[in-house]
Amino acid sequence: MGQRGDPCAEVSAGRRGARTASPAGRQGGRALTLCSLVFPQEEEEELVDPLTTLREQCEQIEKCVKARERLEQCNERVSSRSQTEEQCTEELFDFLHARDHCVSKPFELELKPCKASQ
Repeated sequence: MGQRGDPCAEVSAGRRGARTASPAGRQGGRALTLCSLVFPQEEEEELVDPLTTLREQCEQIEKCVKARERLEQCNERVSSRSQTEEQCTEELFDFLHARDHCVSKPFELELKPCKASQ
């Protein structure tokens, strides 16, 4: 069956009596239906979350790189010890804060001071 929102889904499922084009009308080894001629199915582009892209870009700035290095050093230090209470929470929060501060920059509004009416 076709995907939800596909105008040809019901036709290809046989609910509306799909008409197949002439035997010569084959595309890639499959018969062309009237519906596929009217509503050509395009290749679906993979959706990319813009927040993920922005986070990846922000992780490349110097402040984030240094925070990540401190986090990785802490993780290595904790992993090398068999018994420790250290958890690298501060380093993780420092990295996330630096990255999120960078991510928020494009969304900041320019605030102008209000003039008092006289």
